[in-house]
Amino acid sequence: RAETGVLGVTKAQGGYNLTLSTGEEVRTSKVVNASGNFADQTEGLRAPGETPEFEIRPRKGQYAVFEVPGGLIERPIQPVPSERTKGVYVFSSLYGHLVCGPTAEDVKERSNPSTDPKAIQELVSYASSLVPQLSSENLIGTYAGLRTATQH
Repeated sequence: RAETGVLGVTKAQGGYNLTLSTGEEVRTSKVVNASGNFADQTEGLRAPGETPEFEIRPRKGQYAVFEVPGGLIERPIQPVPSERTKGVYVFSSLYGHLVCGPTAEDVKERSNPSTDPKAIQELVSYASSLVPQLSSENLIGTYAGLRTATQH
């Protein structure tokens, strides 16, 4: 159920009993942990007192959006991926803007992505080094997202 938290999980014959944040008790034969940046906490409900087999380490990705003349780049500019990240891309949006990102920052915050002026300035400098015309273009927006990463 969307926007409903699981507060408890108990093993039952042929399945599980779930205690939901709405106060409901639900019985199910299977449980899929799709709780994203909270998956390790949800896993901890399955076996209280035991350490979950994985730890979520949220990773923030920030983006800078430029207003540019059409056709400034013909295709996305992709770096060579590293072991840790696929790198920072420069690409055209569906709306004709040029976007640079994402960053890949390990953070503790699990649910409130925000942009950081220093990181955005680094993106602007990076994009301008790849596409020199961007140094004179307007930065019209920034955004950030959090994705799930683990220690593996």
